[in-house]
Amino acid sequence: LLHLAVGRRVRLRLAPAGGEPYELALRPVTSGAYDQLRYRGWVHANKAYVSKVSNGRLGYVHIRRMDYDSYQQFLADLDSENHSKAGVIVDLRFNPGGFISTFILDVLARRSVLLKTFRNRRPIDAGYASGNRLLNKPTILVINENSYSNAEIMAESYRRLGLGK
Repeated sequence: LLHLAVGRRVRLRLAPAGGEPYELALRPVTSGAYDQLRYRGWVHANKAYVSKVSNGRLGYVHIRRMDYDSYQQFLADLDSENHSKAGVIVDLRFNPGGFISTFILDVLARRSVLLKTFRNRRPIDAGYASGNRLLNKPTILVINENSYSNAEIMAESYRRLGLGK
C-alpha cells in the first residue's frame, strides 16, 4: 500500500473502532530496511540482556552471515565494545553460512605470547603491535537449529579446538 511512498513523509488518518480519529506521520521504508532495523534491535536487546545478567562483565557479538561484511563487523564489534570485557559471547544463531569460519576461528583461537614495550608507554600485545587480530579471552559460542553450512563448520571447529571451555 505504501511502497510508492518509500522514503517520503506520509500522513495517515486513523480511526479506531469507537475512538476518535487521529493523524500519524511516518516515513515508509523498504522491506530490506525494515529487516535491518529489526535485526539491529534484536542484537541490541541481546547485548543489553548479556550485560545485565553478567553485571557488565561479558560482551556479545552476533555474526549474521559467514561473509566478508559480517567478518568486518565482527572485528569492529570486538575492537569497539569487547576488549574491556572478561569474556565474549559469540552468537551464530540464524546464520545461513558462507565462507569465513577460519578467519573468525583464527581471531578466537590465537593467544598472546609476547608483549612489546615502547619507551615511556605501557606494554601492549605484540599481536596488536604488528596488526594481527586476537581476542585473547574466554568465549562462549551460541548456535541453534537455524545455523547452517559454514556456521555449523565453525561450531564443530570451535569444539575441536577446545575453545569455550
